[in-house]
Amino acid sequence: MFNIMYEKRETVTLQLHRLRSCVRSLYVTGYKGRTVIIDCMYNQIEKDHHKYFCKRGVTLLSCDKIIVANISNMWIHKERFSLYDSPEKNQLTVIIRDLSDNDQTDYWCAVDLPLSLDLYTEVRLNVLEGKAYVSNHSVFTEKQTFTSMLKLCFMTADCCRTSESKAAYLGGSVTIDCKYPESEESNIRYFCKEDGNLSCKNVIMAHAENNNTRTDRFILSNSRMNGVYRVTISSLTEEDAGKYWCAMKRTEPVSIAKLTEVHLSVVSEYQ
Repeated sequence: MFNIMYEKRETVTLQLHRLRSCVRSLYVTGYKGRTVIIDCMYNQIEKDHHKYFCKRGVTLLSCDKIIVANISNMWIHKERFSLYDSPEKNQLTVIIRDLSDNDQTDYWCAVDLPLSLDLYTEVRLNVLEGKAYVSNHSVFTEKQTFTSMLKLCFMTADCCRTSESKAAYLGGSVTIDCKYPESEESNIRYFCKEDGNLSCKNVIMAHAENNNTRTDRFILSNSRMNGVYRVTISSLTEEDAGKYWCAMKRTEPVSIAKLTEVHLSVVSEYQ
C-alpha cells in the first residue's frame, strides 16, 4: 500500500508600485519674462533610458509630465518648454521661457527606469520681479548619483552689456571688448563659441595675470586696470560667423559665467 502525498502550492501575486527616488533638491531663481535653463547630469548606465521633466502633482509622489525626451540628440519642444537629451555628455537640458508667477512651483528632472525606481532631482523654482541679466551660473554637486548643473537668470553688474553685434570683412580682423564686474577680476578670462546644442566651446582663455595670450588666429589681451579684456580674431573665414560669449571661468565652484553675448557676421567686401 502506497501513501500518496499531495503538495499544496499557493500562488501569490505581488503588485509593485513604482516609486520615485529623490536624490536631492535644488532651489532655482528666475525672473518674470526671462528664461531659465536647467542641465541635469545622469550616470553613464542611464543614458539609454528616456528622460522627462515634470511638475509636482497634488499627491506626495505624483508628478505631471510636461515634456519627455523619447529620442536623443534632438530638441523636443512643447509650448514654452524645450528638452534635449545628450547621451554623449550624460546631460539633459531643460529650457523654460517667458517665466511667469504660475511657473513658481516644484519640478522633477527625472530618468525613467522601467525595472527600478525613477531617479529624479527636485527643482524648486522661484520667480521674481525685476530686470534680469541672462547668464550661466553653474552649480555642481559632489558625491551624488544624479547631479545637476543649473544655468540661471540672475542680476549682475550694470557695467556688463547683455548683447552686441559685430560685422567684419572676410579675410580681415575684428576686435571685441569684453567687460566684466570687479567681482570677477581674479577669475579666468574665457571666450567661447556657442554651438547648436547651447553648449559653448572654448576658443581662447587666459589667467588674470597673463597680459597677452594667443591661440591660432585668436589673441586675448588682458587689461586689469579698467575691467575689460579684448579678443582679436584675424584672417576671418565664413566659419567664424556665429554667436560668441565673453565669459569668466570660476574655480570655486567650477563654473562658467557668461557676461556678454556677441553676434559676429563675416561678409564679403563685394557684397
